[in-house]
Amino acid sequence: MTDKDALARLAEAGDVSAMLDMAFAADAAGRQADAAHWMDRAAGAGDAKVRLQAALWQLYGSNYTRDEAAAFCAIETLGRDAREPQARRLTAVMLAFGMGCRRDWSAAIDLMTQASDAGDALAKTDLAMLSGGNSVEISDPASWQAPPPETLLTRPRVDIYRSVIPPEWCRHIIDQARPHLAQAHVKDARTGQRTVDPMRTNSVTLIELWDYGLVHYAVAARLATACRTAIEKLEPPKILRYQPGQTYKAHFDFIDPDVPAFARELREKGQRTKTPLVYLNDAYAGGDTRFLSADMSFRGQIGDLLVLRNTRAGGKPDRDSLHAGLPPTQGEKWVYSTRVRTRPQIARLWREF
Repeated sequence: MTDKDALARLAEAGDVSAMLDMAFAADAAGRQADAAHWMDRAAGAGDAKVRLQAALWQLYGSNYTRDEAAAFCAIETLGRDAREPQARRLTAVMLAFGMGCRRDWSAAIDLMTQASDAGDALAKTDLAMLSGGNSVEISDPASWQAPPPETLLTRPRVDIYRSVIPPEWCRHIIDQARPHLAQAHVKDARTGQRTVDPMRTNSVTLIELWDYGLVHYAVAARLATACRTAIEKLEPPKILRYQPGQTYKAHFDFIDPDVPAFARELREKGQRTKTPLVYLNDAYAGGDTRFLSADMSFRGQIGDLLVLRNTRAGGKPDRDSLHAGLPPTQGEKWVYSTRVRTRPQIARLWREF
């Protein structure tokens, strides 16, 4: 009997771990009906973390019909009745975004407060960051006003917003990202898929929605305000680390409409019109952001926001936006990177980046 047969026997006998393994194996193989079948059986056994995974599949539209409202109800129930910490935090984030529910910042803060009072260390840290350590009402990030920008370049258009993100938030994001770093990828123009390429040698952490806290939401809200866009049009954030010698060579951030392999992405997710980039630290040498057509380099201070426009009026890609992340010569460079799209980036798209 093969290991696969043994796993199937355990699953059929009601072993929850085996059922979950069967669900993930079917998911990886693209067998959606089988994946949903085994996830339903595993979730039916009552384990809170398995039920949360099933709700996340529903939120993303993975193997189930996508239904944000139903996913919110399931996740909110787990946070309230099963007191699952991750579910409670995720419910708060969904309330902040208005994802599957009516947006309610006060309710999001109340949930995080309950989680913190119950001993959830991440919730406690989140609240401390948002309040600045003071027991005062935490203002809604949607009401934040962006400072006036400095125009660094007019072609390509590059604006700098100073001190947009508090230093303690920046350090918090780095601490969260560091354990999950992996090799960064680029998009292959032949296949449209992500691939490792020598042109990009830095590492990256993708902050998934279920790992979000309200600090991450507040950062996204500030970036959306500065970029004058809806928060739903921001891509999932990537936290980038450059060690000495690591680089991202000259590249564009727009999706090239002349490349057939990118046609589906452009149709479904929209064009990348702007690149917001937050400098999370400044204790390094070198590591400038280089704009090749303008023959200019820039290096921000901790908390500064750089916004590069990738397209011209009318949406045509701006090939003057060619830029590079130069290698640090000493220390680590950390940046928070996202892009503004022309279409909303619904929850199910997050797992595809």
